[in-house]
Amino acid sequence: MRNILIDLLESLSVSEFSEFIRFVESSFFNTDKNVLALLYALDKKILKKRTFDEAAQQEVYEYVFLKKKESLKTFTKKQKAMLGAKMGLLTKLVKQYLIIIALGENPACEKELLYSKLLEKKQFNVMSRQLNKDKKNIEETQVKGIKEYNYAFRVEEGLLDFYYQSGRLMDEDNIDELVNYLDINYLLNKLSLQLAALSMSRVLAKKKFNMDSIGAIMNLLNIEAYSAIPLVKIYSVAVDLMKTNTSEDYQNLLHLLDVHQKEIPHKNLVDFYVVAVNFCLYHLRRGKLEYNRKLFELYKRQDEKNLLLEGNLLPLSKFRNLVGISCRLGEFDWALKFIEKYESFIHKPVRESACNHGYGLVAFHRGDYKKAIDYLIEVKSVNLSYDNDGRILLYKSYYETDERYDARSVQVFRSAKKFFGENKAMATSHKKGIQNFVRLLINLYRFRHKEGKIKLDRIQKKLNDFDYISEKQWLQDKINELQGKK
Repeated sequence: MRNILIDLLESLSVSEFSEFIRFVESSFFNTDKNVLALLYALDKKILKKRTFDEAAQQEVYEYVFLKKKESLKTFTKKQKAMLGAKMGLLTKLVKQYLIIIALGENPACEKELLYSKLLEKKQFNVMSRQLNKDKKNIEETQVKGIKEYNYAFRVEEGLLDFYYQSGRLMDEDNIDELVNYLDINYLLNKLSLQLAALSMSRVLAKKKFNMDSIGAIMNLLNIEAYSAIPLVKIYSVAVDLMKTNTSEDYQNLLHLLDVHQKEIPHKNLVDFYVVAVNFCLYHLRRGKLEYNRKLFELYKRQDEKNLLLEGNLLPLSKFRNLVGISCRLGEFDWALKFIEKYESFIHKPVRESACNHGYGLVAFHRGDYKKAIDYLIEVKSVNLSYDNDGRILLYKSYYETDERYDARSVQVFRSAKKFFGENKAMATSHKKGIQNFVRLLINLYRFRHKEGKIKLDRIQKKLNDFDYISEKQWLQDKINELQGKK
């Protein structure tokens, strides 16, 4: 089992870890020198270097508690308990550090705590100035999401407490403003949860949510002051799109995203475009191939608006999807520019392999199969989905390039069938689908080069009869090509 403290420390970035060392060095937060020594020891000997097993624990104990060059003959339960106690203190310090960082990123929480202390100490002048400053910040904030509306609510809540505790409540109040922000927060959180539930229900067919209380927000949505808020408006349309899957709601969502782009937080924009992408995928799964072009244009739009990155990275699935769909539509130049543009934003350990896979995909769809093979054989392991896709693409390239029968290619195909059959990480249906693809690929290869007695109609029957089969359309295209040559 992983150690909680080690996991926490290894989750910190380089700059955060450096900052945390200064945090622990400060006597305001920590007065235990052994805890500081423990942090130094973990940094020097353990973090991202080795497993924190019993031998490692003993070595850290010796560094923290014993004089230099001393070592233990045995590591007793009492000594383990001493080390565990200091690790517990250091764990609390990591959590405290994370809370402080989070407060700086969440003004609503920060202000709620500050207002409480200022009022407790009767610092009404300071409180008044702080409230005026915070209300001005809210008025000047153009981009407003749930976090910003929650901040506004906390400011109004603090203002009402200020009126009450300073004895002014009978002369002035902000009840209307407080109710307004309370309603908006309730409405946005309800819509956000409804959208999340609809998304999860689509992915997990058996997952059911009790959405009976959602109807309670309809009265609020009918209030023009609320329904006119850009984020409320877009959430409402996104929810409608998830329910209806109509082109009208899809176009309405894209229109609102364009109109209000500068008023919506980046994270929300990304989430709303995911809803739009899922709409296109929904219709593609139902055989409406014209949505390939719609999906491609949607991805281009996200690229132009700098909405593809998550943090400072481009997810591998998104990278592969964009290269794949651009190739299917013959947008090869765009695909190549896309790979070059986002190469540095792919996770470094798999960057080279992912790009080789992308270049191989472009070459394959362009019909340059030898070039595709050159790229694809350089692809190392990325993840299960990527690896399977790359292997299949490589086998298809071998099929296309061999002008005469090559026993080595057949051996590669047979090895592939065995490889996929023994892969325990794959779902059974997926495994069967790929294995059946390889079987038919071998049959087609042998028929094409007039090896063996299998007939094309027999291969066609197999294709039609398989319950699970990968790359079915490609196999059908190859059968059609061979039928044309008969």
